[in-house]
Amino acid sequence: MSMLFDQIKLLHSQKLHSNVIKVAEMVLKVSEHTTDILTAPHKFRVLAYQGDSHYSLGNYRQAEAAYITALTFKEAWISANPPQTAYDGTKDPMPVLDIKYQLHLCLVKLKDNKQALTVLQSVPSKQRKTKINMAIAKLNHQMGNIVHAVTAYNKVLKECPLAIEAAEGLLSLGVKGTEVNAMMLEMVGINGLEWISGWIKAHAYLFQQTEYPAAINTLKQLDDNSPLCNSNRLLVAIGKSYYFYGDRKNALIYLQRAYRLNPLMQDGLCTLAMCLYMEKHNRDLEKLLPTSYTDESSIDSHMWIVLAFVCYSNSNYSKALCLAQKACSVDQKNIEALLLHGMILTSMKKYSDAILQFRKANDIASYLFDPHKGMVDCYIALHKMRNAVTAASNCCKQMNNHPKALTQLVLSEESKKLTTISTFKGLFMFNRLPYGIASAPGLLQREMEKLLSAIPGTVCFYDDIVIAGKDDKELSDRLYSVLDKLSLAGLTVKKEKCNFFTDHVTFLGYKVDKNGLHIPDERIKAINNVAIPKSTQDVKAFLGLVNYYGKFVENMSTIAGPLYALLKNNTQFVWNAIQSKAFSKIKESILSNKVLVHYNPNLELIVASDASPFGVGAVLSHIMPDGSEKPIAFASRTLSASEKNYAQIDKEALALVFAIKYFHQFVYGREFILRTDHKPLVSIFGEKKGIPLMSAHRLQRYAIFLSGYTYKIEFIKGLENGNADALSRLPLSVIGSNDIECDNFFINMVTTNIKSIGDLDICNEIKKDVVLRDVFIKVFTGNWPDNSKDVSLVLKPFYSRRLELSIEQGCLMWGHRLIIPPKYRKQLLQELHSTHMGTVKMKALARSYLWWPGMDSEIECITKECKECLILSDSPPKSVLHNWPWPEGPAQRIHVDFLGPVKGMMFIVILDAYSKWVFVKRMLNITSSSTVMVLREYFATWGIPAKLVSDNGPSLCSVEFETFLKNNGVFHIKTAPYNPSSNGAAENLVRTFKNYLKKVISSTNNKDCIDTSVLKFILSYNSTKHCSTGFSPAQLHIGRSLFTSYDRLTPFAKVNYEKSLVKNKNWYRGNRNKEYIVGDLVMCRNYTGGDEWVQAVILQKLSPVTYDLRLGDGRIWKRHVNQIIDCGLVVEKEVSTDQNINLEQEEVIEEKLEVTEELGKDVFDSQKDTCVSTERPKRVKRSPNKLNL
Repeated sequence: MSMLFDQIKLLHSQKLHSNVIKVAEMVLKVSEHTTDILTAPHKFRVLAYQGDSHYSLGNYRQAEAAYITALTFKEAWISANPPQTAYDGTKDPMPVLDIKYQLHLCLVKLKDNKQALTVLQSVPSKQRKTKINMAIAKLNHQMGNIVHAVTAYNKVLKECPLAIEAAEGLLSLGVKGTEVNAMMLEMVGINGLEWISGWIKAHAYLFQQTEYPAAINTLKQLDDNSPLCNSNRLLVAIGKSYYFYGDRKNALIYLQRAYRLNPLMQDGLCTLAMCLYMEKHNRDLEKLLPTSYTDESSIDSHMWIVLAFVCYSNSNYSKALCLAQKACSVDQKNIEALLLHGMILTSMKKYSDAILQFRKANDIASYLFDPHKGMVDCYIALHKMRNAVTAASNCCKQMNNHPKALTQLVLSEESKKLTTISTFKGLFMFNRLPYGIASAPGLLQREMEKLLSAIPGTVCFYDDIVIAGKDDKELSDRLYSVLDKLSLAGLTVKKEKCNFFTDHVTFLGYKVDKNGLHIPDERIKAINNVAIPKSTQDVKAFLGLVNYYGKFVENMSTIAGPLYALLKNNTQFVWNAIQSKAFSKIKESILSNKVLVHYNPNLELIVASDASPFGVGAVLSHIMPDGSEKPIAFASRTLSASEKNYAQIDKEALALVFAIKYFHQFVYGREFILRTDHKPLVSIFGEKKGIPLMSAHRLQRYAIFLSGYTYKIEFIKGLENGNADALSRLPLSVIGSNDIECDNFFINMVTTNIKSIGDLDICNEIKKDVVLRDVFIKVFTGNWPDNSKDVSLVLKPFYSRRLELSIEQGCLMWGHRLIIPPKYRKQLLQELHSTHMGTVKMKALARSYLWWPGMDSEIECITKECKECLILSDSPPKSVLHNWPWPEGPAQRIHVDFLGPVKGMMFIVILDAYSKWVFVKRMLNITSSSTVMVLREYFATWGIPAKLVSDNGPSLCSVEFETFLKNNGVFHIKTAPYNPSSNGAAENLVRTFKNYLKKVISSTNNKDCIDTSVLKFILSYNSTKHCSTGFSPAQLHIGRSLFTSYDRLTPFAKVNYEKSLVKNKNWYRGNRNKEYIVGDLVMCRNYTGGDEWVQAVILQKLSPVTYDLRLGDGRIWKRHVNQIIDCGLVVEKEVSTDQNINLEQEEVIEEKLEVTEELGKDVFDSQKDTCVSTERPKRVKRSPNKLNL
């Protein structure tokens, strides 16, 4: 047996993998029938050897199956053989860590990284070796689980501080170089490892992408001044840094140095091949192939990229494409493979597919220039010039204006063909982007701004350049700087088009001086000389001329309204006095020569707005150093038909949004003052306020929009807001909209679920209702009283929500909830309760759609008044726990209960409430006679108790039992039916004794032994200190300990008991403290079949938590408060009368008197013939009092 395993082990050690697979397969088959040829540990290792051999031969699927079989075999074997009997010793004969590691390698080869990670994570964290943590880190890194990858890398570095790959992994995930260096600190002090800190610092720069120069400098210092000089890995790192920075020549120098040092290198080989191809070193590229190269099958996978570049350089595109695709499948993040794939597809004119490859490469290395260039070339080839310009712009952004990005202005060979022009001398192509191309103006503007942006006081628009200075010297310096820049760029200016050293300049159609913007004199003359229009085309020409200067005219759209009316479709051209007046007023406003001050980012900025029933207006102004306020620009527009129906608060908010959107370029990204003459908006849109929760949805959208700006909102009286107020109150003709979402959604959302009531019904009823009509008017006009004392009582619920009320399609809304008129409230309540949902769910549904004052209380009432809900309702919450009072001494109150049947045996359990003294006896039966005999025995030993507590069992409620207790003067207290917690003391003892009895029975079935065990239980229980009293039952019951001499009865017993009662009360967790009075109408639990709850009347209170109740048919039930719920039904039938209640109370009193009279009777007296009775006890049936006769 051992020799067979040793032979298989020898084959495995000698790497004879094929032999291992064949022999193991046959031996494992034989072991199924002859189990003694292999022990379990040997069979486990044979399966592992089989998996290793398959893995070595590349049979990854078979290796996976073998490893899984080995792990499954061990699990089954351990479950059948617990560890304590399976093997002795500390060494596991079947180690699974290595098996799981090998299984993960198979899954990685099969590209099932997720399952591989699951296998490794199944290893307990304390058992994971460093190689397992490293594998977990790599898998998480590849799958994008950043946090888990960082955690695993940290564990690797903690165990092996010299794990360079783990350190580089942390750096690539964004961990700071200082933190990684701190984890490797102990390695720095070792002789020969001083270079580690520099290596980590350089790679930290390298992984930041934009810090390639710093990475290069740091790595070159290591090459010059450290023992790593001429290290292959260091040279590769420098070469890659140069390559990603865009310097292929220097990259090629260092990568070739590294290749000469190690011709078998793998890291950096693809980058070297890329640089050799791009620099046209095709002969050196072919030398990278091994001398043994014959075909594709004779080289390793890392050489596929080299061979692909060789094939590509020889125009063998199909083979190059195949190799590039294979390389991408092996490593999807191989930059060189992706770029080569894209270049091959470009050469094959498959531009769309090539763009996808370049985009993938750009996502991995956005700072690299080659992916950007590839995308631009492909877009130009597809005639997508706009996309090409966008790609070029992204190149500039992502490469931080790297000088290479400027080459986008040079046209590619394919693009040059598109710019071919025909002349008398032949066909010519542009080498650079020519004038007339749609994207040319933007590119020219960008280059001009880039050329002159560093010179302060200089602004350019295409070829127009404006230079400003506070004095002649500053202006001269800036002028010479501009001329130098233009000269270096090869640009010239015409002297006759220049204007030097003047106090004003005309730029972009405006006259600009130190005071601000003016309308040029020549434009004023041109506008003044315009003749009265004779046609629609003349009106369009005039408006086109003056609209450019609309910002100088307050309420320009208002004044020009009659002229815009002539431009409407299907409108006949009629010129009359109204149009003449508008035409003349426009000319007069422009001739007034108003000045708009320059925008100054250093001055305080104010945006004021206002709204009227017809329009909105806004003014942008500066507070000057002298304290005066001067305008920068004016704006206004009319309201649309739907906007005119807004509540006043919504119109004022709309004016704010219009002003911010119109002046966005001035206010975005800086602090400014926002002024309004509507005070509620200061509270809603306050800069320190959150987005209002219950405001109308329109206001919430506006608040979200305004949250993107930094402002301080101020209230200004309407008389002081003249500019904006005037702009808003004149009737405007230019219609626009600044709303952010559709206004019709919320009303539709509210009304779709209510078939019989529509929004028009709600709207019409609001107009009829006196209260809601008043609220509607106040919301629309915004005229609410300033003091809540001036508001009537019916309006106060609306006044407290006045800032959250709005109007939608003629309906009143509180936030997103529709306010319902009184006429429809009852109907909607019935609709809400049509499915008989509970109060909580009804409130939740209603709060999603509806509101009116007192809605919640009305929902609660309709639930309590529903008879079906009351009959089928759940049990009420538990009442507050009412503890039994602690007796004054032993034998004051005892608790009795039965236990069984247990193995055919019944027991009676008696507990003294004061001392917790226990009496347990096995009974042949539990008839009344047997029970009376046991109690006679107990009374003879311990005396007659004052009270006896029991449940409502047949033998405990029979006439015989009641007579026995009555003759002995014992007051019988019966708990509420089906409520065992009322007799909790006996129930707890029953549970304790029952658990004890089960343990005894499991060890013996001898009834004599069981009787002995019962006696032992009694002795043990009565002599052990009780947790409630702090004393043993014997000490409290007989005044002494059964075994040792303890202190006699002390006052602390009662204190401990009361503490225990409080503890029990808290543990009970009841929170319902409910009391009923005689005559209350309630619903009580029915245990006799039929409805779960029936209607009854409180007859009398028996205890704090127990009541007698009279049913409709005259029956009297005893119920605990936990079995009673309130009833909101109207009494349909006379259930009981005061006379009945009084008669019942008198019967109870008489019964108590009879008990008192019999106290002197003999203890053992009982009803005649009770001792020989063989019949089961029966309940005495009493016919109900009918008709009070």
